[in-house]
Amino acid sequence: MSFKSLLIVFAFCLLSAGSVFGQGTISGKLLDSVSNQPLSLATVTVFRAEDTTILTYRLSDASGAFKVPGLPLNVQARVLISFSGYRTYRHEFMLIPDKPALDLGSLKLVNDPASMNEVVVTAERPPVSFKKDTIEFNASAFKTLPTALVEDLLKKLPGVDVDRDGNITVNGRKANRILVDGKEFFGGDPKIATRNLPADVIDKVQVTDDKEQLNANPDMDPNDVGKVINLTFKKAIKQGLFGKVYAGGGTDKRYEAGGIVNMFRDTFQLSALAYTNNLNKPGFGFGDISSMGGFQRSGVNSISVFSDGGFSFNDVSFGGTGQGVQRSTGAGFNANHQIGKKLTLNLQYFYGHINSDIRQITNVEQFLGDTALTTRSVNRQLNDDFSHKVGGRIRWKIDSLSDFVYTPNLTFRKNLVDRNLETNAFNNFQPKLSQSINSQNNVSNGISYSHDIYYNKSFKKKGRTLNITSNLNTNSTDLDQYNEAENAFYNPAEYYTRLDQLRNRDQNTFRTNLNVTFSEPISKTVTMRLSNVADYFSDNDDISTFNSRQN
Repeated sequence: MSFKSLLIVFAFCLLSAGSVFGQGTISGKLLDSVSNQPLSLATVTVFRAEDTTILTYRLSDASGAFKVPGLPLNVQARVLISFSGYRTYRHEFMLIPDKPALDLGSLKLVNDPASMNEVVVTAERPPVSFKKDTIEFNASAFKTLPTALVEDLLKKLPGVDVDRDGNITVNGRKANRILVDGKEFFGGDPKIATRNLPADVIDKVQVTDDKEQLNANPDMDPNDVGKVINLTFKKAIKQGLFGKVYAGGGTDKRYEAGGIVNMFRDTFQLSALAYTNNLNKPGFGFGDISSMGGFQRSGVNSISVFSDGGFSFNDVSFGGTGQGVQRSTGAGFNANHQIGKKLTLNLQYFYGHINSDIRQITNVEQFLGDTALTTRSVNRQLNDDFSHKVGGRIRWKIDSLSDFVYTPNLTFRKNLVDRNLETNAFNNFQPKLSQSINSQNNVSNGISYSHDIYYNKSFKKKGRTLNITSNLNTNSTDLDQYNEAENAFYNPAEYYTRLDQLRNRDQNTFRTNLNVTFSEPISKTVTMRLSNVADYFSDNDDISTFNSRQN
């Protein structure tokens, strides 16, 4: 083939490619058919007419104008223009190389409130639309891999950012919560939904301001209010199961095993977890317990973190909380059920047991001139800690303006300690200076109760609110401590002491408070607020000591 022929073929290929991949443009301006006012933020979507594949989309600007560039030439296409409360506009067209731009001129959309309930062909749904204060994304318009999770889908949505830790922002504002079909999904942590649900089960992603955050902080700058993301399932998806399991074994009879299983069906959600190990470590990570394990659904009252990596959550220990060889075992469940649109019930129970076997030998040497003083201690201690935790939450949407939340928690705990400590002191001149044997046995039983009450009422007058919060904490602990000690001193003369003692300690604490706040707007910039805070507390600590024999 000659060079001239190659040029002709190459030119033909360029023309053919240009006819398919050339850059065409459509533009226009959107107006209200009655008032001639511009319609901003209307969705302009261009589909391939043959198979309704989305080619691209744009939003109209503040003047109602829109321009959609980058359209292929010689391809039959369809433009769909949608705006909440107006009839949908459709128009088929084909851009050609001789006429790559199409100006639709001024399009007057007809106001039709009934169109808000219009049935839109699924294949032609716009990728993004605005309905009052809600941004709605059509999930099928954003292509993801078959194995993608909701987090991967969110990363493709315009204005939505997801960092490597899974934190979500929408147009720079934090996403406080993620709902699934309008209901909380396994607690308040958004990552439970985004990192466990597959993207292909999602129909729509809806984004609104967090009105609860604004009600709780009426003086908050609206630009600082977080977002709430609601994921709606496809009609065929109303139930599912997900979770994690692990197991392992090693030398010296070391082992670990555990699992968390989550099930959801319509308005019911259940989390169940269990674990056991003898590796001085918690059965799960803190994030797993608080979010996937469902503990956030009934509220967080207390958190303790230990130097060895363990932690306790709401007075429940999960292992890795101290020295020695620990055997940790635990199991529990967390159930959440929404009754109608106004009432949500939560119930949780957890049992935990930690057995610690501590064996220590300590040698301390002190040099005083030509004398080397050695103190050797041998410690053997067995600890058993048992706990039962019962908690829950009642959330009642009394009406469109009033909310009530009641969160009670009840904990039972038993702790057993058996300790033996033997200490010997000697130096390089005298093989025996002193010796002591100390045995201690502790039995502790405790019960604690707490609750939080929240009531918020908004009035028809904007800015007028009544907020009432109250919490109560009470704890009772009974400790029986038995000490038996023998001490012998050999220099300069032999001398012996003995202790046989029972100590009983009874501790009781009670704390409660009530906070009432009423807000009344005086003007657009001035709000009067009346608040009253009442606190009451009582602490009682009784110690009784009984000695049977003491020298």
